[in-house]
Amino acid sequence: MAEVKDLSVIITNDSVDISSRLGSVLDSSGFKVLIKNITSREDLGEELRSAQIDIILAHQNFSTPAASEVIQDLNRLNRDVPVIIIADEPNGADVASGIRLGARDVIGIDEDQHLVAVINRELKNREDRSKHRDTLRRFYASENRYQQLLQYARLPMAIIHESMFVLVNDAFSDLFDIDKEEADALPIVDILDKEAQAKYKEILKNFTVSPDSFPGAELTTTITNNTGQKTNVKIDLNTVQYNDENCLQLKIEPQLGNTSAQAAAAASGPTTPRNKLVQHIESCISIAHSNKRDSSLLCLEIDAFDKLQETLGITAFDDLYDSFIEFVCENLPDHIVSVFDNNKLMVLLEEVDSQTALKQTEEFVSKVDSNVFEFGDNSQQITITAGIALISDLSTNADTVVKQSVRACEQFLSGKEDGIGNGAHLYEPEKSGDGSDVDINFLLKQAFKHKHLQILFQPMMKFHGDASKNYEVLLGIRPEHKETYPKDFIAMATRNNENDEIDRWVILEAMKTLLKKQDCDGTENLYIHISKQSLQNPKFAAWVGAAIKKSRLSPKQLSFQLREIDVSTSLKTAATFIKAVQSFGCATVITHFGSSVQPMKILEQIPFDFAKIDGSFTLAAQKGESENMSKILEQIAERKVKAIVPMVESATIMPVLWKSNVAYIQGYYVQAPGDKMDYKF
Repeated sequence: MAEVKDLSVIITNDSVDISSRLGSVLDSSGFKVLIKNITSREDLGEELRSAQIDIILAHQNFSTPAASEVIQDLNRLNRDVPVIIIADEPNGADVASGIRLGARDVIGIDEDQHLVAVINRELKNREDRSKHRDTLRRFYASENRYQQLLQYARLPMAIIHESMFVLVNDAFSDLFDIDKEEADALPIVDILDKEAQAKYKEILKNFTVSPDSFPGAELTTTITNNTGQKTNVKIDLNTVQYNDENCLQLKIEPQLGNTSAQAAAAASGPTTPRNKLVQHIESCISIAHSNKRDSSLLCLEIDAFDKLQETLGITAFDDLYDSFIEFVCENLPDHIVSVFDNNKLMVLLEEVDSQTALKQTEEFVSKVDSNVFEFGDNSQQITITAGIALISDLSTNADTVVKQSVRACEQFLSGKEDGIGNGAHLYEPEKSGDGSDVDINFLLKQAFKHKHLQILFQPMMKFHGDASKNYEVLLGIRPEHKETYPKDFIAMATRNNENDEIDRWVILEAMKTLLKKQDCDGTENLYIHISKQSLQNPKFAAWVGAAIKKSRLSPKQLSFQLREIDVSTSLKTAATFIKAVQSFGCATVITHFGSSVQPMKILEQIPFDFAKIDGSFTLAAQKGESENMSKILEQIAERKVKAIVPMVESATIMPVLWKSNVAYIQGYYVQAPGDKMDYKF
């Protein structure tokens, strides 16, 4: 007899008859079904947060909530629940549209066998995804443990099986003055005081029930070492495999005159060290996986950070930032606060779901907005942007959660030219141009791994420039693999790139190509884009310098391009980068120039070699509206900066360009991007 499977189903429909019929179909197909009819988006959110749902059947013609809203809420809540759209008479266009939304399939209302087959398939797929995530969690946990082993190799460590030590290191043996062989027969309770013994029994109980999902634990105790001295210590316990058995790994750390972990933390200030926060996030991931209790991570950024720092000065700004941190700790006292990177303060809300976190964070953002920060003899009002990442059973490691919280800030600030967010935003997965959800980071890793990426070269024709052969370097997908990726994948990958990996790859590939070019006579120059992520990496400029030296290319053959919006929001950082690369002998370009309110102020503060005007000026000029382009080119010339005009598509604007001080033009009128440097200059 076939096994009867429990199946919890949400149906977005208010028809009892339809729900009853679908329930009967599933009952007769080997499922024990629990059906919940949902008739509002609020009820949907409540069910997704409070219950374990296996499948959602979203009716195409039902609008409260619509299928698109169901999928959007699943993404926001980070839930892996397959959605199947039920339609009256679906055609090919309906199926394609539904799948682009993120549904697993679109099925006719009377296609019972099709529905049962798809549900079985999706349950199997979800089980496979769950196993994959579990494998990733184990991998990252092992990686973290090995890093800790390297870091704490001199600390007393041991392996425990059935509450007995089975393996100890030299530091453990020295601490208790026992031979390693003797330690094999030593029970752990012999080194614990009475209070710690009671706590250990609870820890052991949790470990025994579910060793695979044991999140780790710590306890404090007083031990007596080999000299008879009593020492307060913290003991960390984590699961580990030893001789194919589930065991506990023990690590002993001294407590500095304090038996309380909280007191030790307080002694080091109001914030938690970064590595400790990462450990707490990993613990929350384990809890979410084993107990289905979500947590949330906030990334708090002060709006207009660089501008504020420049206005106040470094010393006064540091005092303001200290005051802000103190304000965060006072107003979020029950949460873990950690200073991560420049202008990134992380706050971990343990076992707080996304909706509660969003509400609390919006209230906190308002408090910051209305507060006057006092520091020294100064006072200042600020606003902040808060990004929220949900930690759920779909989370695999702390690094991804941190990146999602940072990306949530970027999503909220997108399109805000003044850089003022003054709000909170819950991370949402990136969508491709057709509206479907895609894992950009995964696709990018695949593209690198399978060598699907390539660099392209678009010539920049001299107008009033020198005789050099100039090419802009662009990133593209090899033609034979374009169907594998969304049509706007490159733009999404560049925007979503969370480190400088893309820029480094492009720079190295460009250098290799230039060196391999047979007729390379030193007159070829490459113009390479630098992303905001690379710009904000303080080590990136030094890496560029080292790469140039190793390549044996002349630095004059490389120019680096920065977007105006990235420069205007990080003036100090951009100035430091420009100074560094110019010291190598490279030229610098500001692109999309003229798109901000006061672009000329940037040229007054940072000595760029070239200014590439925004393409909107060229498009307007090609429609006969050339006044603005002529004006900005004139202003660039007054500042002794060479101008580049992009997106030239026809000869109609040549008369205007001849009258202006334009060094180079580029666009399809000159030549489209290609995989070779073969333009006849």
